Amino acid sequence: MSISARDHVARHLLRDAARSYRGRPTKHTAVQATQGRIGIIGAGLAGLYAGLILQDLGYQFEIIEANPERIGGRIYTYYFSKTPSVPGYGFDYYDVGAMRFPNIPWMKRVFDLFDLLQVPQIPYYLSADNTVLYLNSQRYPATETQVGKGDIFKVSVSSGGTVPDAFLNPPYPDPTQSSSPDQYWWSAALATLRDPFKALNDVDPEHIQEAEAKAWANLVTYDTQSTRGYLLNFGYPESVVEWLETNQSATGLYDEAITETVIDSLDFDWPAGSPQRAAGFPAAHPPSARSGNADDTPPWVCIEGGSSVVTDALAKKITPNNPILLGQRAFKVSLADSTTGQLDVSYASPGGQTLTRSYSQVICTVPLGCLDAIDTSSIGLGYEQNAAIRSLQYDSSCKVGIKFAKRWWEYLPKPVFGGVSSTDLPIRTVVYPSYGLKSESGPPVEGQPGILIASYTWAQDARRLGSLAKDGARLKYPKDDPLIQVTLDNLAAMHGISREDMGPVLDAYSYSWYDDINTRGAFALFGPGQFSQQAVGGQGLFAALKVPNNTGTFHIAGEATSIHHAWFLGALNSAWRAVYNVLMTLGDAQGLAKLQKNWGVPDEFEVETLNTLHGIVTGLPPLSHRTKTDL
Repeated sequence: MSISARDHVARHLLRDAARSYRGRPTKHTAVQATQGRIGIIGAGLAGLYAGLILQDLGYQFEIIEANPERIGGRIYTYYFSKTPSVPGYGFDYYDVGAMRFPNIPWMKRVFDLFDLLQVPQIPYYLSADNTVLYLNSQRYPATETQVGKGDIFKVSVSSGGTVPDAFLNPPYPDPTQSSSPDQYWWSAALATLRDPFKALNDVDPEHIQEAEAKAWANLVTYDTQSTRGYLLNFGYPESVVEWLETNQSATGLYDEAITETVIDSLDFDWPAGSPQRAAGFPAAHPPSARSGNADDTPPWVCIEGGSSVVTDALAKKITPNNPILLGQRAFKVSLADSTTGQLDVSYASPGGQTLTRSYSQVICTVPLGCLDAIDTSSIGLGYEQNAAIRSLQYDSSCKVGIKFAKRWWEYLPKPVFGGVSSTDLPIRTVVYPSYGLKSESGPPVEGQPGILIASYTWAQDARRLGSLAKDGARLKYPKDDPLIQVTLDNLAAMHGISREDMGPVLDAYSYSWYDDINTRGAFALFGPGQFSQQAVGGQGLFAALKVPNNTGTFHIAGEATSIHHAWFLGALNSAWRAVYNVLMTLGDAQGLAKLQKNWGVPDEFEVETLNTLHGIVTGLPPLSHRTKTDL
């Protein structure tokens, strides 16, 4: 049974919610929904995927998208040019949003979509030779072990720092299992929380629910703690916690829930479980993807041409009779008919005109910060649903892409082809392109321009750099811009070169996701207590988003509502679940069977639990008990 730790957690949380919700007074009015056109709010990955599934099942729909210029949401590739007459133009881009995908078992739904859309995939080099760690003004090769090397970055008390000397010389039981002192202490602190989950895939199906419950019970004890609080309570001095956060995470990211940290770390060490957070701050010392991966290191890929190729291809699969309406900002959803649960969606067009359209059901896929600004007061959302929309935590993320006249990193004395370098300077992370590599066939060749993600930041690091991005979200390159200047200075310091060695800057484009009116955050990253059930009779904030409103006709989707938030997979799974609940409300048994046959069942769900929760919230009887009148 190869599912992720997150899936185990999600299954248990939903079972818990179903048990808790039974006997709780609910304010539902069972409706007789009609099979009319379905409205989808948001043309990001979740909205497009929900549309594709509905189309396959024979349902009509339309998608309302606030952005007047593009689809895709947080799947966003910025193209500096699309000029075929320029050699190498095909590499003149960078992914502002999602950019890399591990080919591991629980990502199968993502790769099935890639196959369906026939999008071209190329290797993504998560690590590479000659990348660097530049910490405390000390430079060290990122792919070399630090075991037995002492205080490389001069952070110990004896070197003038604040980290007790003993932490720089840990008692490695097996030096081959650690690559640095910080990795050792990080792993030691999380071992008791991670180990029960690591063992779940060896449990036989008869005992899996019991084993999941025990693993979760062990972890949920600490769910109200932040990662910082957990490490301090574990006994690490504050200076050590600060050191670990700097090396293993991003500034302020240890304020996330320890639960989030644990299951995230398990995701990234398939199949064994790694302490580093590759979704956020990249693993400091992963095996080199270009110089021989360990056998159990999963292959990573990126999309040739950028991740927007996926959402563009997805939109092309949707037929014209299911329109995608750009530049339409939804601001209100109201109950139009209490008998059928029909909903009206009011939205503003680019010209300022206010329009209203009626739908039999609505799937809302926009980020929760955007949903919070939509008036849903009349449609029967529960207290915990409204609390979740308002409260569930999102992280910040900012990228700075710079177009250089030459790919200077490939012509250093120790050239870099792909991979990541990390630093404690403001830019924090540098991502070298995995496409158009000099050592591979085809353009670009020497003398042609190249795009570097010169800074990729999260949490406080992203908020600080993001504040320098004028116009809130994005910035076309002016030579005197302070964001570009600090980025270039940091790049030079990291690599031990001058700014002149990097050659001319041709263009730049920065993006801060928290400052985008259509996202208002980068991705969900829950805070302490936001996973677990916090009150007797309560679902918990996370589980509350898995169910529809009390008429069963308004469904919340998007990556934040999936246990796999911050991932492509989270958006896809959430869309599947929203469509499932649409069919449950209609009582469409044939549609449900076709959905499961054609689109499978995401690992994070058990249909029996979804059925139970849907029935409790909506008051609708099980499918087997409904009469033709009910249907």
